[in-house]
Amino acid sequence: MGYTNSQQVQHGDLTFLLQDEIPHVTLPFVDDVPVKGPPTRYELPGGGYETIPENPGIRRFVWEHMNDVLRVVWRIHKAGGTFSGPKAHIYRVQKIRDWPIPRDLTSVRRFLGTVGTLRMFIKNYAVHSEPLVKLTRRKTEFVFGPTELEAMEKIKYLVTTCPAIRPIDYSSDNEVILAVDSSQIAVGYILSQMGDDGLRYPSRFGSITWNERERRYSQSKIELFGLFRALKDVRIYIIAVKRLVVEVDARYIKGMINNPDIQPNATINRWIAGVLLFDFELRHVPAHCHVAADGLSRRERSPNDPEDQDDYDEWIDSANVFSMEVLNRGRQNLNLRSTPGFSHPRNTNSLNHAILSIGVQELEIPRSSKAIERDRLIEDIRTYLDTLRRPSGLTEDEYKKFIRYAFDFFVMDGKLFRKDRHQRHQVVIPPGRCLSILRQAHDNLGHKGVFTVSSRLLARFWWPHLLDDVKWYVKSCHECQIRNAHRYHIPPTVPTPFSLFRKIYIDTMFLPPSHGFTCIVHTRCSLSSYPEWRMLRTENARSLGSFIFEDILRWYGMIEEIVTDNGPPYVAAIGYLKECYGIPNIRISPYNSQANGPVERRHYDVREALMKATERNESQWPIVAPSVFWAKRVTIQKSTGYSPYYIVHGIELIFPFDLTEATFIAPPIDSTISTEDLIARRAIQLQKRPEDLQQIKDTLHKSRIASAQDFERRFANSIKYSRSGSQLNAGLVDRWKIKTTLDGSISKLCFAAYRLIPYTPRNVKKIPVTRITRLDGETLDSMTRDRE
Repeated sequence: MGYTNSQQVQHGDLTFLLQDEIPHVTLPFVDDVPVKGPPTRYELPGGGYETIPENPGIRRFVWEHMNDVLRVVWRIHKAGGTFSGPKAHIYRVQKIRDWPIPRDLTSVRRFLGTVGTLRMFIKNYAVHSEPLVKLTRRKTEFVFGPTELEAMEKIKYLVTTCPAIRPIDYSSDNEVILAVDSSQIAVGYILSQMGDDGLRYPSRFGSITWNERERRYSQSKIELFGLFRALKDVRIYIIAVKRLVVEVDARYIKGMINNPDIQPNATINRWIAGVLLFDFELRHVPAHCHVAADGLSRRERSPNDPEDQDDYDEWIDSANVFSMEVLNRGRQNLNLRSTPGFSHPRNTNSLNHAILSIGVQELEIPRSSKAIERDRLIEDIRTYLDTLRRPSGLTEDEYKKFIRYAFDFFVMDGKLFRKDRHQRHQVVIPPGRCLSILRQAHDNLGHKGVFTVSSRLLARFWWPHLLDDVKWYVKSCHECQIRNAHRYHIPPTVPTPFSLFRKIYIDTMFLPPSHGFTCIVHTRCSLSSYPEWRMLRTENARSLGSFIFEDILRWYGMIEEIVTDNGPPYVAAIGYLKECYGIPNIRISPYNSQANGPVERRHYDVREALMKATERNESQWPIVAPSVFWAKRVTIQKSTGYSPYYIVHGIELIFPFDLTEATFIAPPIDSTISTEDLIARRAIQLQKRPEDLQQIKDTLHKSRIASAQDFERRFANSIKYSRSGSQLNAGLVDRWKIKTTLDGSISKLCFAAYRLIPYTPRNVKKIPVTRITRLDGETLDSMTRDRE
């Protein structure tokens, strides 16, 4: 259905547009708008048809039907329907369509420079623009008459209907280019994208005219302001862009953006803050390659331009606001998660009682030797900035390196800050308070993930290896681990296709009781996906065994494998067939229902087809079931390129429209063919059947490989390629036994493969075994080495 509700929106739009024609003329559904036609053909008693008075050669029912069709098409056309193919939305090219009539030669050049970006996509562009080009020649009097106006309107029409103007392809890795230029009149921009053929395809033309106050800005200020306004104007269209490039012809913009603190004007810093909200590459282009955006920047405002109600100052404030959650004003001790107050029965084992009585040690963040050295370095920098005394024990080169690193910090009001080029300086947190900050940012603010917690902290604080500490804290959170919804996926396997009906998948599909039937037993061939089915009154071993024997074994011979679920009727029926005929059965695991996917995922298609064929009258599904399964048999599959009917029978099916439209390539048969000739022709057709089946096997195998590769790409982070017991001694160890207590007891629960997620403890109890058991170290070592 689409996660953006596109189908629902389209259906609602068509229903609204055609509300006066519903239901007597049409009844639209999504993009299907059928026109019913008159209720009668107006037949005359003599055998003819009634005609219209204006033309006796036109029948009345044809005339009325064509009027209905014209009215429906006209309503959709007036709403913006493009029956002649895709066209650019009017808002993309509004600045071109409503370009004011030029009043001087410069205005003509601006217009030609802008529309010239599409000259390679417009046929006979030079012919259409010749009257305007003549005005730009030397010693030519400027007279903008009817001929020039007609040429300008023709070029406007060609540009607005040019197929090269197309929306941004957000799935493409090609550059999306925003060309921006500003003048004392307006800021002009063109949003375009590089195509696979190396050409630049425009997507949107824009021009924002300045007011009287903005026109008095200096050139450098107006260039920066124009860049900010252009980015804000196209922000909704560049959100998901992978590579955004902004092209300008002013070199000093880059310096202004990278050094906001040197600007004396706070307004400019606000614009820079707005520009820095976007992620882009700034590229300088020469002015002679920037004529299109330059032409839009010198376009005068047209009376048809929409009113500019953009409050960019409010937008900057709302986009840059940061809220500081202050949950604990005073310093609080870290409330460690522990389990106080165990109550034990009197006959509790003394060893267990001694272990459980051990308290929890003080929680500390695990620190590597490198992190500890960085903490000491920060302390030395803090001491140096307070006293300005050279640390002892440093060589001249080490001292220079120390000074360069110390330049990134400063002390204010007794606090150490780390500098940030965006003026969002970070408070340096000492090691003793890091754990408290982590607890407040994670435990007290919704137990968010690593990205959210680290982003929240880095906006305010900094300490060495902050990201590593956040990863450890989030990974070891008890609440997050016990409610972790992460699922591992089993690596996909690519089974080799069997021959026809050598391997089948079978399952039961339950439906509303009707005509005495309650369900359908449904099976699919592994190679052809040919469906065999039977309506059942009751699902039991007898009915399933009868179906398999009568509809599968009798028709297609012995089967090598049958894939089923673990339902009791299937277990009993397949057990009987295995005992009588030696047919092996593969029963899927409840954790791996995809193993029976070739038949289970077809259930939805069959149910939907049944409901649509009965027009939502679910009690009639037994009547339409034969037609639905016949349609499934003759439907061409994407994986093989053939229909299951053709794969099984080796001949193309003849549909009714094949007879009516005479789609046969072979010439018609003029004489009667004998039975022997028909058999000979069929034998010739079947001689190619082994070659066709082998080709189908190869095609299906390639399709399965492509599907497995796509699965690995989509679940690359959750596929587990190894499991417990995959070592060399896997045959000697029970793969899924889990130790649950200290004395080596084994859990009686069954743990499925790929369903065990490791638990990371935050605090570990250290058990003083020597003190509890009163045994020395040598005795404990000998007990450990001795398995008995």
